[in-house]
Amino acid sequence: GELDEAEAAFHRAIELAPELTDAHFELGVLREAQGDVQGALECYARVVELRPRSVEAHMQMGLLLCENERLEEAIPHFQRAIE
Repeated sequence: GELDEAEAAFHRAIELAPELTDAHFELGVLREAQGDVQGALECYARVVELRPRSVEAHMQMGLLLCENERLEEAIPHFQRAIE
């Protein structure tokens, strides 16, 4: 329930270790919960950039894109997750 504190902690973790995919992913989950679709997608995209085979990041991106009626963009993420 302490979203501001959680967000600050994720930003600090990313500042200290930019390659820490878990921090990027969880920040995406937080932004998604706050209704920041674009912010969440940017976080998940960073995870995919750092770890292209991340099933979780591809699935979250695909689901979020589907929820926002961006189906054509979602399909490659689901395909990558299946691979």
